[in-house]
Amino acid sequence: MTQPLTIPPLRYRLRAAIAQLRAPAPAAPSAAVSAAIGTELNAARRHGDTITVRTRGGHTLPAATPTTVAARYTVLTTSSDGRVILPLRFIESVQRHTRTVSEGPA
Repeated sequence: MTQPLTIPPLRYRLRAAIAQLRAPAPAAPSAAVSAAIGTELNAARRHGDTITVRTRGGHTLPAATPTTVAARYTVLTTSSDGRVILPLRFIESVQRHTRTVSEGPA
């Protein structure tokens, strides 16, 4: 019994799966990136700005306000008054939504 040319034999598929499992894990974000994200979160907390957070998994958390920023995590308050504890290493980007002059202080 012969197999079509488009389907590799099982041993090649097993070798590829084992090689993928043995491959090194993706690099963790550098300390400089975490420090930059922490700095941006602290600035948003000081000014009372809302932010949109995008995580490394592709999820977004819109309209959140940073309540606490620590060395390894942040606490965000969402628009529905929920609180989220989020490790800084999971955050990919932070976008601040600054107020205009006509909106005035909080």
